[in-house]
Amino acid sequence: MTPDNISSFPDPPTLVTRPKSGDYPVVLRTRLDCEAQGNPTPTYTWYHNGKKVKEDPGHILYAPLPPNRVKATPVSATAINVTWDVPCCHVFVYTVHYKWVSPDTKEEHLKQLVIQKDNHCLVQQLLPFTTYHFFIRAYNRNGSMPLVAPRIRTSSLSVGTITVDWSPLLAREKRGVITQYKIYFQKVDGGREQTNVIHNDTTTYTIHGLLPDQVYRVRVLAGTDKGFPVLHDDSWPWVSQRTLSKDSPCTVTPAPRLEVTPLNNSAVKVTWEVSNTSTEVTGFKLYVNRKIGPVHSRYIQLGADSNSTIVSGLETRIYYEAILEALGENETVSGKACRLFQALGPQRPPEPPPPMDIKVFARTPHSLSLNWSIPHWGEGITYYTVRYHVKDDDRKIMYERSDSQNHTLQDLTPYTTYTVSVRSHSTLTTGPFGTSQDITTLEDVPSPPEGVTFSPLSEGEVKLMWKPPTQRNGVIIFYIIQYHPELEDPEPLWTSMHSNGTLTQAVVRDLTSTVYYFKLRACTNAGKGPPSDVVKVVLNPCIRPCDGRNSSPPISSFSEGSDSFLRDQRLGIVIGCAIGLTSIIVCILVIVLRQRHYANLYRHSTRMVANPELGYRYQHQGFQTPETRRLMLVDRQGKVNYIPNPAGGRGQS
Repeated sequence: MTPDNISSFPDPPTLVTRPKSGDYPVVLRTRLDCEAQGNPTPTYTWYHNGKKVKEDPGHILYAPLPPNRVKATPVSATAINVTWDVPCCHVFVYTVHYKWVSPDTKEEHLKQLVIQKDNHCLVQQLLPFTTYHFFIRAYNRNGSMPLVAPRIRTSSLSVGTITVDWSPLLAREKRGVITQYKIYFQKVDGGREQTNVIHNDTTTYTIHGLLPDQVYRVRVLAGTDKGFPVLHDDSWPWVSQRTLSKDSPCTVTPAPRLEVTPLNNSAVKVTWEVSNTSTEVTGFKLYVNRKIGPVHSRYIQLGADSNSTIVSGLETRIYYEAILEALGENETVSGKACRLFQALGPQRPPEPPPPMDIKVFARTPHSLSLNWSIPHWGEGITYYTVRYHVKDDDRKIMYERSDSQNHTLQDLTPYTTYTVSVRSHSTLTTGPFGTSQDITTLEDVPSPPEGVTFSPLSEGEVKLMWKPPTQRNGVIIFYIIQYHPELEDPEPLWTSMHSNGTLTQAVVRDLTSTVYYFKLRACTNAGKGPPSDVVKVVLNPCIRPCDGRNSSPPISSFSEGSDSFLRDQRLGIVIGCAIGLTSIIVCILVIVLRQRHYANLYRHSTRMVANPELGYRYQHQGFQTPETRRLMLVDRQGKVNYIPNPAGGRGQS
């Protein structure tokens, strides 16, 4: 007997690992392990409360959509109030999980609370001044209803009808076997809401009996044998469609079925199919538009017998939109289809596309609001990432997670332009960021003007000078100058004047009091800002009576140290006058002494002329007189005589 024959004998199944019996809370995840061996290989069948559990990967008993917009608000030093939005699918219990790090041991702790039905919880007995992290889980009783609504497309192919198409739900979104659909429709201008139920798993339905040339809105809900889920309106949007008018042709060409298959990092193959048409198709037009980054478009004209083409020269990971138009007589468009695609190699998994219709609004000076539609992608999108930074300054890029199609950026700088973009995430991969948008926050009131100084011009006039606010928070339209003799008086009693927002100086006239207090405010379109520091100005009266021809300028001072400033001025004047007077006295003394010297010299010379021997006596006693020296004397008769030279020369007369 060969080994092959031995292995072919049947062997009854034997349990190698048995599930453990016990009591398990309904709100906790529990894993039941079972392993068997035998020949042939055993199969497994699970029963819950005597009923066979369906073999469906989406049949999970404990995890509906997670709650959104979880908010934790401290109410005291040891308590935090936690709130969240109610998800779908008949939630009957929540668990509030929170963790923290002990400041003493640096160990991480995790704790949970069970909340019945309410969407709020007060967590008490917490540690003061400690950071806590919260997350919420929701649970339903059977988990067998879909999590989301189908994504639909509408068209009106004949008068009085609307055709609805949708994509099948993903396995994790079904939460069971889809057995029915409910189609909701109503007129946009206030008609009654109507519903049709389809008891089969289809992906198309035509609504009949509608009024021609009217706008209707449509949405679809998928259900299992347990019923239909309860969804919020923002996750279950309406789609508007206008019906054909009576003058339209009885039928039109339905939208082609368009598919895009990646070939490599820069090329894709576009294929399409047009069916169920009574209108002759004369050709096709294919537009390929770049949807991320700079706008770029290309156009391809194709014949009526074409059903595919290759598009090359694409950029890797960049999303494009293929628009196919089916042409009828005279090249009129009789059918149109669109498809988003990405240029990726076949070996790389597809990435979720970013939202293409992001709308950004400036709500307040410190916040921006964003909203967008769910991108059409077959694998499903789990959450989004919002990226933003100040325009032209990417040194500080911020990222925030969003679990819905609405998000608010907060704590922004007023009157600042931000660059914003969004990308999508799936369970397996992350997509690229979409096209960036620039948006400027609203204006806010500015900070106070700084560095207020002044300069006296004349009596009753002061020139004020200042620097613009450090935080302008907008365009400075004008400045408000307020002044008043009494600091404690209420603000309505103060005199106000406006100055142009482009100037940083102004002249205040007609000041009649001795002391004034000044303060300035800057104003933008958002209003006036807080006042600057108060500046005290002292206007001293003239020392002597002033008239219109001779008036001394007022002496002004700052609010701090004004008296000492005046004393310093007076001391400087006294010192200057003392120095000048001393200089004058010194000059007078020098002149007097020089005059005395010259007078003594003159008397001595006169004595020598009256007694010539005195000169010889001086010479013989050692006093020498230069030969070139001559003393001119005038006698009483007016004659000029020269002193004779002691060496023997004669004088002239």
